[in-house]
Amino acid sequence: MADITTGNKDTQNKVNGGVYLFFVRSQTVGKINSFSYDGEAILTSGDGVGVGKNFHYINGRFDYHQRVYCIFGSVANDKYLC
Repeated sequence: MADITTGNKDTQNKVNGGVYLFFVRSQTVGKINSFSYDGEAILTSGDGVGVGKNFHYINGRFDYHQRVYCIFGSVANDKYLC
């Protein structure tokens, strides 16, 4: 029903005024000038205080932290899963 992967960036890779959304392990969403995924996905924290509490839905280009899970596939098509 879904595929799951993690990002490969660190929090320090965020850029003020960046072009794309950058998801880290918190509710705060940063910006970055690169993207590693283009599509519909649900993102959630893989560790830290956001585990089980932190979910984001996106449809477009974005990048994400190495400890953020990107859930994509047919289950991600339902943004109300979050």
